[in-house]
Amino acid sequence: MFLEKYKKNFYSQSGEDGIINEILKRLDLYSRKNKWCCEFGAWDGKQSSNTYHNVEKNKFKAIYIEGNKNRFSNLKKLSLENPNIICVNKYVSHKKSSKNNLDSVLKRTKIKKNFEILSIDIDSHDLIVWKNLKQYQPEIVVIEINSGIKPNI
Repeated sequence: MFLEKYKKNFYSQSGEDGIINEILKRLDLYSRKNKWCCEFGAWDGKQSSNTYHNVEKNKFKAIYIEGNKNRFSNLKKLSLENPNIICVNKYVSHKKSSKNNLDSVLKRTKIKKNFEILSIDIDSHDLIVWKNLKQYQPEIVVIEINSGIKPNI
């Protein structure tokens, strides 16, 4: 992979922070004044986050979505420290018709339609959630996978 040399972790697990930063530079997205990201399952907003570095250092506004109530309470604390974080306590559904599909959840926020980064990490129907997103057009999409599970399982 040609971006392998840019891997760097600030909060991410496998070098995603550095790769995302390089892509943001190449697309000249850092120069924008109104930068947004969305991440779910966000956990506490920092642990294994692919976007928090940009919220913390590059003034991105963030929609962080976490379904687990215990994790969400820690995420809520982080949002009190940083007013650019909007946290949502929902499980994002992979079903098109659900009131909790990603389009529906984002519609209830102030995120712009063509936001900069979407990070999907729900350890299940990640790809289906992405395929069902129709009303928003993120410029960079990170979909985490479990490489220990064979495709189509």
